[in-house]
Amino acid sequence: MTIRLLLFAAGSYFLGSIPTAYLMGRLLRGIDVRSHGSGNAGATNALRLLGPGAALVVLSVDLAKGLVPTLLALRFLPSGGPTPATGAAACAALAALGHVFPAFAGFRGGKGVATAAGALVALEPLLLPACVAIFAPTLALSRRASVASLATAASAPAWCLAIARFRPDGIDPATLAFAAAAAALIFWTHRSNIRALLARSEPRLF
Repeated sequence: MTIRLLLFAAGSYFLGSIPTAYLMGRLLRGIDVRSHGSGNAGATNALRLLGPGAALVVLSVDLAKGLVPTLLALRFLPSGGPTPATGAAACAALAALGHVFPAFAGFRGGKGVATAAGALVALEPLLLPACVAIFAPTLALSRRASVASLATAASAPAWCLAIARFRPDGIDPATLAFAAAAAALIFWTHRSNIRALLARSEPRLF
């Protein structure tokens, strides 16, 4: 169990470390997206610098970087630890950390939103419609991806508690712990955006 968990954990981190936006920037325009626009290696900056097609690829791959290793961990890691989903939640966390601190791109990555979202949906599929219901209207009203991301991250633990309250079999505590940890990580990676929002200087996406 320990060796298998370590292998899955390492695989999750290295999969999360694939620098999608960086690779797309190099491939399409010969640039390092971290040196242009917002300086973030994520889908929003890819949209501004590379266009909607490239941004969609970045978003899809970054989501998969969290979704795939977490689903594999849920399927193949034996139940153990404090809860059945403990190992999968650990892999989810390492995938998100890999995106933020990628081993393949000098540990300078994105802000972790898409990868954490993919992992969270793998842990609890009911969170997908709940988070979309927060993200989409917030983005439409604010026209700022940072606001929508922060609102969705903040709401995720509350949605977990709601599921735990109203579903007969509740929710695995490891999923709630990951949702809270992911929210904290996303607020930390968005600290410059929060300062810009408070100063009313955060640019609009559209």
